[in-house]
Amino acid sequence: MQKSDAEAFCVGESLAKNENITHLDIGHNNLTIAGIRGLAQSLGENSSLKSLACGGNNLEDDGALLLAEMLLENKSCAVQSIDVQSIHISIHGLAALMTAVARISNIISVNLESNELPQQAGLVIAEAMRSNNAIKNLILKSNNLGDAGIAAIGEALAADSK
Repeated sequence: MQKSDAEAFCVGESLAKNENITHLDIGHNNLTIAGIRGLAQSLGENSSLKSLACGGNNLEDDGALLLAEMLLENKSCAVQSIDVQSIHISIHGLAALMTAVARISNIISVNLESNELPQQAGLVIAEAMRSNNAIKNLILKSNNLGDAGIAAIGEALAADSK
């Protein structure tokens, strides 16, 4: 385990007991799956965290799956904002995260910037937006969504405004 991973685990253990922290930004800290695993396990017990930013870490699909599990298993989840920019996920990691976003109605902000998401990711994002119409902030820049992906998201946005 890298030093930053061990530190993330310690931060996670502290957060499990701390009800004062509402925003946690651990972005760009060279975290790997080992670091996010300890953090995700502990965050599953936290009911005060409203914003989680872990972008810029090499979490890949396994890290995205852990974050999604943590969000779904936390029955008192208060998270409203998730920043997972540049975590190197594929459509599989995105699907797990967007399933969590679809099921947790208090999530209002999602940052998926710079993940090189393909066109079909637009369909996954659109489906989540149809289930969670509370989303107010969706950052998708620097991906490969193309016309078809953006069109799918646009249709979901149009359906939400009716």
